[in-house]
Amino acid sequence: IRGGAPANRQGELRDVTYLDVVVPPPTPLRVGQTVTISALRDRYTTPRAQLQATRHLIANPLELEGRIVGVRSLERKMIELIVSNNHATSTTAYAYLAAPLALGTTVDLGPWGNLAVRALRPFLAETREVRLE
Repeated sequence: IRGGAPANRQGELRDVTYLDVVVPPPTPLRVGQTVTISALRDRYTTPRAQLQATRHLIANPLELEGRIVGVRSLERKMIELIVSNNHATSTTAYAYLAAPLALGTTVDLGPWGNLAVRALRPFLAETREVRLE
């Protein structure tokens, strides 16, 4: 299942950003939900810290915030959500969030959407996988 979103707003050229969800969100992502997107990076970058079993991550704001407006693509192990960016100073119009398709953990498509995914899953393509940290 594929969809799309325009990459311009009122005649001005704006970017589209592609991101992966690598940490489970506090609540499953759903269409209509408002989100703020940040980039994760290691807090400690010394060689000794990289050998530790526990990673310490910090979030850096990306000037991406807005409402999830739809599903761009759906695959056997991955879903891609469209976020309409409303940040005032950003040049990005839309962000496409690729997340593992873990119903109830990373995404919630509502009762009918979840049922449809369960029924269609064996027939969906498998092109790539997004792994959670």
